[in-house]
Amino acid sequence: ATVTNPTQLSSSRHKLLCKSLQLSHTQNNNMSTQAKSCYWNRETSQPTSEFSAPITRPARILALSDPNDSHNSPLYDGPLPTGSQLLAIGSTLSAFDDPDIHSQKPNVLF
Repeated sequence: ATVTNPTQLSSSRHKLLCKSLQLSHTQNNNMSTQAKSCYWNRETSQPTSEFSAPITRPARILALSDPNDSHNSPLYDGPLPTGSQLLAIGSTLSAFDDPDIHSQKPNVLF
């Protein structure tokens, strides 16, 4: 059942939800605000891009999209997260048929 109002949750379900969020909090210190309030509020809660674990596999990105699409400018112009690199932008797969691109071993297709 869909719950649109948190007061519709039974007491036991509310406690279970809070406990679940608190467990998530122990795994991710960035969620302390959400764990305390037990709810994500899209108007006041702020997502974070902070990540403190070591990079185990860098992202080498190929963007299969229109190079002139302004909606993708955050990807095209950066800054990208640490360990991420945009290798090429192309509107067809043949745009990526380049030995220089292949040698960098791309592992993400956007």
